Amino acid sequence: QGGKVMVTNHAKIDVTGQRGESLGVRERQIHLVLEQMRRDLSSARLFKPIPLEGRYDQVSFCSLVPVTYRRENEQFEIRELGRVTYLFSPAQRFLGRSGCSYRFVRRTSVRDGCRPVLEGLEGVRFSYYKLDEQGGTGSWSSSWDEEDLGLPLAVKIELSYRDDPKEPSKSQTVIVPLPAGGSAP
Repeated sequence: QGGKVMVTNHAKIDVTGQRGESLGVRERQIHLVLEQMRRDLSSARLFKPIPLEGRYDQVSFCSLVPVTYRRENEQFEIRELGRVTYLFSPAQRFLGRSGCSYRFVRRTSVRDGCRPVLEGLEGVRFSYYKLDEQGGTGSWSSSWDEEDLGLPLAVKIELSYRDDPKEPSKSQTVIVPLPAGGSAP
């Protein structure tokens, strides 16, 4: 159905379609958002005040977030630990992102500061990969609680969208390995 699976770690994602044609504006936009999500998830860390909490329609985790400081007449930005959240709103058909410094996590909800990064989506689904108890085989789960499980080994992001209502749905799937994944809580 026009989709492709991209497995990313630090490799570049191919920006051509199935038959090698250049991607359109919509596909490039989706590619850029998936790349940002890959970067955010790749820097996920175990940090007790901000556990990774995942559901099929949202994921929230500790990562580096930009924070702007002002001193006198100067303004500068640094990156510090904070909570990053991606969530899908089926009613409004958008994928939103929010980020806040660890210092404000207790005072803000995951929806505070959430801004749309992709609109007009039919669906977004998150899955979380873990090994079984013996460490031999793994499985995907539609929910995750870091406090019980540590970090997952990978997060799968599935987006579905339609360029034209008369055309079939398109989808893109990205599997993001978490370098710190598999760590015990």
